Amino acid sequence: MRINKYQNKFVVIFSIISTAFVVAACSQPSPTVVMEKVQETPQLELPYPPPGEEVVINPKPTTRVYPATGEEVIIQDEEFQNFKDGDEILWREAETILMSGVVESVVQTHDLEVTLVMKDGRRLFTEEPQIDEVIKVIGLCGDLCASIRVATE
Repeated sequence: MRINKYQNKFVVIFSIISTAFVVAACSQPSPTVVMEKVQETPQLELPYPPPGEEVVINPKPTTRVYPATGEEVIIQDEEFQNFKDGDEILWREAETILMSGVVESVVQTHDLEVTLVMKDGRRLFTEEPQIDEVIKVIGLCGDLCASIRVATE
């Protein structure tokens, strides 16, 4: 099959026009995005602290380990402020309080009853899972609990 010169010119012209259409389509600007005006929220202005005042933004919590389970615990000082003098607490809470270093003395009975006397004078009551468990917790606590006085009945 023989291609005559008119068919050859047609193919060339068709190729040029097709290329022009492709270039024109690709060079169009992107569609315009219409946005509604967004109302800006006012910024809360926090006053600067007075000169020389120390600012604690996020006090670093203490991380300790529960003796019974080996689970890590994060202790915040505020955590024990909700307990009132004479409250009965769970053993797990007692372990956490002991590990925090806020206990002055401990009294345990043979009935597994334990009294925690806090450094601020509050008394909290709990029941240990087995005899002398409170002594084990104090021993595992280390230097932080070294000054806790222990009494047994």
